[in-house]
Amino acid sequence: MSRSPTLLVICGSRRNPSRTRELARRAWAVGNRMGLDTERLDLREYPMELFDGREYGEYDDATTEATRMLLDAELYVVTSPVYFGGIPGALKNLIDHIPYETFRERPRTAGLIATGRDTRHQLVLDTQLRSTLVYLGVDVATTATFVTEADFDEFELDSPPVEARIEATVAETVERHGLSVPESS
Repeated sequence: MSRSPTLLVICGSRRNPSRTRELARRAWAVGNRMGLDTERLDLREYPMELFDGREYGEYDDATTEATRMLLDAELYVVTSPVYFGGIPGALKNLIDHIPYETFRERPRTAGLIATGRDTRHQLVLDTQLRSTLVYLGVDVATTATFVTEADFDEFELDSPPVEARIEATVAETVERHGLSVPESS
């Protein structure tokens, strides 16, 4: 009997409080409502060593565990803040730790969610996140979600259209991986 794939929701922000963490929480809740085996990888909780070329497993426990979670999953929702026109170093560092050959052994699918001060930052989804994941062999959902500070009340999401967009991003990610999305989601 084959197991259902794990949806790993990655929070690329190390800040607290964090709008990105709120978006990751929302994506995680959508995955749970869909009945998926859903896990979280919050880079604030996994302070990873900087990638320096060592082999997977030769780093500290937090780094090895975060990389293992990435390898074990097949479905991803990557949530990222945009800082000064780019993804944060913590998220790039996680990507650098991917053992390329091992990662490409299985089909993987990702959805993208990002937040930035204003819409000038939304191209980062395509120019950095999507292009990097496609290079790694990941099938990336075409439906992405970009959220600005105006969609929040402080650090709480306050936008039904954005909530619907998050749901659509997760649903397309699941469908592109060849799974059916329950009617109630």
